[in-house]
Amino acid sequence: MIYEYLILSVLSFIAGGLTLFTGFGLATLLLPVFTIFLPIELAVASTAVVHLINNLYKFFIFFKNTNWKIVVSFGINAAIAAVIGSLTLNFLSLQSQKLDVVMGTVIIFIALFEISPLRKLEIKPKYLPLGGLISGFFGGFSGHQGMFRSIFLVKSGLDTKKFIATGVAIAVLVDITRLTIYGNTIFDSSVQNFQQYLFPIFISTLSAIFGVWMATDLVTKMNIKIITNFIAFLMIVIGLLLIFQVI
Repeated sequence: MIYEYLILSVLSFIAGGLTLFTGFGLATLLLPVFTIFLPIELAVASTAVVHLINNLYKFFIFFKNTNWKIVVSFGINAAIAAVIGSLTLNFLSLQSQKLDVVMGTVIIFIALFEISPLRKLEIKPKYLPLGGLISGFFGGFSGHQGMFRSIFLVKSGLDTKKFIATGVAIAVLVDITRLTIYGNTIFDSSVQNFQQYLFPIFISTLSAIFGVWMATDLVTKMNIKIITNFIAFLMIVIGLLLIFQVI
C-alpha cells in the first residue's frame, strides 16, 4: 500500500508540473493517474476534489477580475448539465464494464482533441449557453470541462486575468455541483472505506500543488510540443487499457 501511495504521489507531482507548460488541465492529467489506483467512478470523484481545491485557491487570487455576466450565462447551464453528467456517471457506475469502455473512449478522445488543430477552435459568444451545457456535462461525467470551456470563452473579449478568473469561477460552480451529486452516490460508502479515497486525495493534492511550484522555473526550458504529444500518447494507452478491461 505504501508503495502505491508513493507512485501516486510521484505521478501527481509530475501531473501538477505539466499543467504549466502543456495544454492539458489538472483534471485531464490526474484522472488517468487515479484510474490506476481506484475504480473509475471513484477516480473521477477523487479528481473532482483535487480540482475544486486547486480552483478555490485560484479563485481566491483572481476573483476581483471575474466577469459575473458570463459566469451567469455560461455557468448556470454548466451547473445544470453537470448534474446530468454526474447522474450519468452514477448510472454507468452500476455497470462497471460499460463505464470503463465509455471512460476509456472519452480519455482517448480528449487526448486526440488536445493535440489536433480543433483545439484552436474559437466559437462566437452567442453560443455561450450551449458551451455551458457541453462543458458542464463533461465536467460532471468525466471532469473534462476546461477544454470545452476555453473554446467557448476565448472569443468573449476577456483579457488574460478576466479570462482566468471567469473560467475558474465557472469551474468552481461545476465542481461544487458535481461533488454534491458524488457525495450522495459515489462517496456514500462505509467508514471502513473512508481511507480508500481520502488519503489518496490528500497525497495527490499536496503532490500536484508542489509539482506546480517546482515546475515554475522550468517552463521556458521544456519542449512543449514533444511533452504534449507524449502525454497524449500515454492517455491513449490508459484509455485503451480501460476499454480492454486491463486496469
